[in-house]
Amino acid sequence: MVTKKEFNNSIKKAKDWDGKSRVSNDTYRKRWHEIFGKKELDELDESLKQSKRNKAERTKDIIDTVTSSDKKADLVNTILERKRAEMHDKKK
Repeated sequence: MVTKKEFNNSIKKAKDWDGKSRVSNDTYRKRWHEIFGKKELDELDESLKQSKRNKAERTKDIIDTVTSSDKKADLVNTILERKRAEMHDKKK
């Protein structure tokens, strides 16, 4: 059985705790990065891949809307030139 003094001490400790704060030590930081850090990187990587798929689909849709084969060839060449320019800029 818990004494009145022990009970009062436990209530006092519970009142001081905000329910959110955590001990900020190296172990906590390491474990947080192990648990959430990789997940965050995986989500960002998946988001980037999806963004690239969406861009490719939009480009394909634009090309498909052009009816003339000459205009399609011009459009494809323009897209390829822009892509090469982007890649060249990234290398700098």
